[in-house]
Amino acid sequence: MPYNFSHIQMRDSRINSLDIIHGYEYIYRMKKIYYLLFILFLSSCSGKYIDMYNDCYIDYYYGYDFSNGIVDSLHPINNDIIVQNWYPYSPPDTTYPSHDGFLWFNRSDNSTISIKDLGIVKTDTFKDMSGVAFDSIDPVIKENHLYFIRVKDGYIKLIVTAVSPYSMEVWGEYQYSSSEVFQ
Repeated sequence: MPYNFSHIQMRDSRINSLDIIHGYEYIYRMKKIYYLLFILFLSSCSGKYIDMYNDCYIDYYYGYDFSNGIVDSLHPINNDIIVQNWYPYSPPDTTYPSHDGFLWFNRSDNSTISIKDLGIVKTDTFKDMSGVAFDSIDPVIKENHLYFIRVKDGYIKLIVTAVSPYSMEVWGEYQYSSSEVFQ
């Protein structure tokens, strides 16, 4: 009597079909996992210009203390710079009239500020700032510009992210260094 192998072949074909289905399910699950990891990676990325930079808010009254990373509202004279809507030095800058929607940085103790507007930059490649000559006329504060500023107890690189001329407020991201060389 001949042996019937049809049930074995059928069983083998079901196993193969199930293996294929399990393979597709595995690929589908792995795609979901990779997608979730990708979303997690994107959400963990900072909106900051550069991760080594800190956020800051500078206004006309208190200003900001960059070495301590705070607004010292108890002792505003400890803050490094403030924002004002009139040109702080003589002779006045006639290109941008005072009280006409423009802002400038000034030292909180009204001493002369040392500042350099490096313009709009795509990436921060400025590490050694020792050769930078400060501007002779204080530049107007502009969004997306990188400024190199000597503060009371060091130096900062400040990227202005937003300017509100009417409320005299500036938001930015900065990196502080006690010397002209940054990490």
